[in-house]
Amino acid sequence: DTATTEIYTPYTTLFRSLVGSDAEALSTVTRVSDPDSCSTEAVAFEDLDSLTRLAYDGRQSVCARASDTDAEARRALGSRGFDDVLIVPLVHKGVRAGTMTVADRRGDVASFDQNDLRLFETLVNHASVALDRSQLIDRLEHQALHDALTGLGNRLQFDARVRRAMEDRRPNEKLAVMLLDLDRFKEINDTLGHHHGDRLLQEVGIRLTRDLGPDWSVARLGGDEFAVLVRGLSEAEDARCAAVRVRDM
Repeated sequence: DTATTEIYTPYTTLFRSLVGSDAEALSTVTRVSDPDSCSTEAVAFEDLDSLTRLAYDGRQSVCARASDTDAEARRALGSRGFDDVLIVPLVHKGVRAGTMTVADRRGDVASFDQNDLRLFETLVNHASVALDRSQLIDRLEHQALHDALTGLGNRLQFDARVRRAMEDRRPNEKLAVMLLDLDRFKEINDTLGHHHGDRLLQEVGIRLTRDLGPDWSVARLGGDEFAVLVRGLSEAEDARCAAVRVRDM
């Protein structure tokens, strides 16, 4: 998720610090100096330089230079070994998501100015939009592979897991696929209403995922039909025992 250096070709250093909503939590700082140099480290919020904390806490952009009269700004630059810096808060859906920074301008112009700051603010706004789109893609992918009611994998995901399990299984390892539905489920919907039927399906999903081990994959195929994939079996009898375990849950 690191911004590419091509966007900021006039600058030698780019780093982004993403801080959580809890100021006591560690911040993730990613630094990029060129396409072949990228590093990430965890830094406590209070250990970030004062200019970064100012931009994050105050949601205000910062343009600082070693030639400025502000002694605190000069100390912050000195602590990072920078000659000048632009810092813009990254706000995502009204929530502070961190800051983006460029430092040490190079080229014909000696240092950053307000025009550079306005340009960088525009780029950070584009980054916020890209973050929105990335999260939208993640949500769409999740929705495509999961049942909306129970949060379990759906038929598409279950089929893919079965195929992958068959391809990856160890020699002599056996797999089992179980299909199960709920007796008299229609009566529950008809007498108590669909809301209670939905609650029952959710509870079944919770129990199956909570009580089965890591070698079990559970999915809801639709309606009151669930599927369970069991890996790591040695004998056919193990599949029968697994089915009894699921039935008795």
